[in-house]
Amino acid sequence: MKRKIVWLVVSCLMVISLVLASCAPAVVEEKEEEAPPVVVEEEKPVVEEKPVVEEKEMVKDSLGRLGEKPQYGGTLTFAFYEPLLSWDPAITYPGSMYRICQVSDTLVKGDWLKGPIGSNESAFLAPGIVPAENLWGGALAESWESIDPVTMVFHIRKGVHWQDKPPVNGREFTADDVVFNLERYYTLPTSYLLTASPGGMVPTSIEALDRYTVEVKCPDPDTARVMFDNMAFIPKMLPPEVIEKYGDMQDWRNVVGTGAFTVKDEVAGISTLMVRNPNYWETDPLHPDNQLPYLDQIQWVFIDDAATRLAALRTAKVDLQQNINLDEGDPVVEQCPDLVYSLAPYLVPLGLALRCDKPEKPWYDKRVRHALALAMDNEGIKRDYYGGRADIMGFPMVKLADTKDWFLDVEELPEETRELYEYHPDKAKQLLIEAGYPDGFDIEICCRDFMVDLLSMIKATWAEIGVNLIIDVRDSGAWTTARHGRTYEDAIYVWMTRATPVDASHVLVPGDVYNTPMVDDPTWNEYALKIPAAYSARDNAEVNKLFKELSAYTCDQQWVIQPPNYLRYMYLAWPWVKQYDFSYSLGVQEYFHTFRYAWLDQELKKELGH
Repeated sequence: MKRKIVWLVVSCLMVISLVLASCAPAVVEEKEEEAPPVVVEEEKPVVEEKPVVEEKEMVKDSLGRLGEKPQYGGTLTFAFYEPLLSWDPAITYPGSMYRICQVSDTLVKGDWLKGPIGSNESAFLAPGIVPAENLWGGALAESWESIDPVTMVFHIRKGVHWQDKPPVNGREFTADDVVFNLERYYTLPTSYLLTASPGGMVPTSIEALDRYTVEVKCPDPDTARVMFDNMAFIPKMLPPEVIEKYGDMQDWRNVVGTGAFTVKDEVAGISTLMVRNPNYWETDPLHPDNQLPYLDQIQWVFIDDAATRLAALRTAKVDLQQNINLDEGDPVVEQCPDLVYSLAPYLVPLGLALRCDKPEKPWYDKRVRHALALAMDNEGIKRDYYGGRADIMGFPMVKLADTKDWFLDVEELPEETRELYEYHPDKAKQLLIEAGYPDGFDIEICCRDFMVDLLSMIKATWAEIGVNLIIDVRDSGAWTTARHGRTYEDAIYVWMTRATPVDASHVLVPGDVYNTPMVDDPTWNEYALKIPAAYSARDNAEVNKLFKELSAYTCDQQWVIQPPNYLRYMYLAWPWVKQYDFSYSLGVQEYFHTFRYAWLDQELKKELGH
């Protein structure tokens, strides 16, 4: 208890010092308390135009890729924008527990040397992307194979040990541990592995053939590959002894894994301290004689205020941050030219999801949806709101190096569909007349407070064709409740895009959690069957072809009116953080996996006055 109080005091003092160190005023962000909806019906002023910012380099780094000898030691301090939940991926959605990737390993991961640090075959940016097979690397499974169309075998790496903490006490990781975990993940209804499996299917058998070999049989060939990817990349391996003793692994005090770091202490909602696992199994691929990790500690500090987080970075009280908007990050980069960074498109763009399950609504008619698209000035938003740093296309797939084979850009669309991403208010008005709405109509959109500025720009251009956009602002809790309960009347501004063709092809399937437009379309549903089948058959060319067809069809339907997708600072870091390649995920839900390869140049930090 005494130690926890000390941690609380220290963490609180740290946050206070960050606030005082900042010369910028604090920005009040959204709170979680429930509040009645605020309905904004009056005309909003058009957002002040922002000057077009000259395009920066996409990546500025000094990460010590070659020729520098890594150093052991030091504490990497990482500021995060929200407290993270739980430590048990069978209980909590893995996307809400990034820290687990430092503690627990998966069977397979992306090959780090094929990312930006090495051959750059993948950016490893999107956490939902299962890397192509030529990018796979071993983790707890040293190798794997398909014995027949429904049978997969994992060959477990010998000599891997659990962290030396009770009740596991450093014993060797074996095939029995894999069987225990897969059976648990495919049994608990809260498990993401179960919900991510096609149609909720589970393996027909999971068996340890010997101490280091696991055989998994799937129900049929069509789902075998998808299930294999899920089994290989999603589940973190947890020790059976912990689950048997405590029922789950949600309490940080009980966390044990095979990963590069162990959990030393945590103050809920404030900070987590991890220390080096001296018995970690992996060596540095760039320096094979070096055991990982290099860092002594990782300190996660949770700061919900954006201005305070950036003050912490400017004053070098933290070494690294991620997901920073351009208007917030640009001043910091100007003030601190030594910072290194990576720019990337926002991975999950927002879109105006129009409810299409109500025939009485005007936008049930595709002509009306086309009119709304034609009346949105995408180029103006890109130029004036994002300073030119945005992509016009972001749904149903975001534009990344990893998605180039299946991404469909605006220029590739048929002419009549490509026009929907241009600004043609006269044509929009004519379509409304043809559809029977010469005087326009009202449409209410449920949103969060930080979405209002952009929606105000759309409101202004829609008003020119007689459409009155009513902006219904909700706090986070009320917005989330409306989203999941489908209680919004007309539309909701929401994250829609998924990272792979298989995932994206299910976004608008009836019953899917992401189907906020409430679409039930026979053509889409047919593609949602064809694409996973082609994927399970390992016919990547067919997957790419089918998904481009689906993308073109989706762009024509305009169930989701999607503004330009902006770039953001994926990371901002001080240059003494070496051998960190700005990749985000080496597989599904493998967040910040590359911390284990990073090292700190203590001499450089001193030279820069910190």
